This record gives sequence, C-alpha cells and structure tokens, in this order.
Amino acid sequence: MEKMDIDGAKAASRYFVALYPYVYVTGDLDAWRNVTHPECQFCASVIENVETLHGSGGYADGPALEILELEAAPPDDEYEHFSVWIDAEESDAAWYDADGVVTERIEGALVELDLALAWVDGKWVVRGAVGRDVAEGR
Repeated sequence: MEKMDIDGAKAASRYFVALYPYVYVTGDLDAWRNVTHPECQFCASVIENVETLHGSGGYADGPALEILELEAAPPDDEYEHFSVWIDAEESDAAWYDADGVVTERIEGALVELDLALAWVDGKWVVRGAVGRDVAEGR
C-alpha cells in the first residue's frame, strides 16, 4: 500500500474491503476515516450506519467479503483516479440491538464494487465507491 502504482491501489482496495466488516462488528471507525475521503458518499453512509448502530448499543455479526476477482487501472486522460473493480462474495450478516435481539438480517450475495482511489499526502484514500448485488442488478 505504500506505493503509488497499480499494486498499491490493489493493496489499498483489499484493505478497504477488509475494513468494511470490521467497522460494523467493532464500531471502530478510525482506520475507515483514515482511508476514505470525506466526499465519498458510500464511505460517509457507512460511518453514519455504524455510528447509529453502535451509538444505540447495538452491534453486527458480519458481513465478511471474500474477494473473488480484482482488476485495476491507473488514471488516464479521461479519469483522474485509479479505478478498481472487485467481484466479491458477501456472507450472511445480522445486526443486533443493545439487548442482543436481531434487528436486521442480511442475506449473503455476490457483489460488484467499483472504487476510485487517489494518492493524497503519501497515502491511498477512497474517493468513491459503488456496490451492487449482482443478482439484483443494483
């Protein structure tokens, strides 16, 4: 992750994907905030969801994401950021309230993630992220 090249962008993307379940399970957003840009709407929605869930005493079990395929491209004349495309398998997950009662169940699915990464002040940040459930076409 310490290099500003395709391998660095891929490593940063793997780290971002690993952080996603971590923040939901633990409520610890420090690393997430460190690798996401404030203008990333998906990233901000994760922060809001995690703060709401954990702020009320709740917690999550999953989802884990297993990367099945990962491709990347450097910036070019048309797009200023590194682009990363990920196919992943998302595991089942559940959200719990402070009493340990399940408030939401999330069924696992195959997902596609499109990421825009930028090298800012000597580190990678996610500038944008879009996720789609492959079966639902979203």
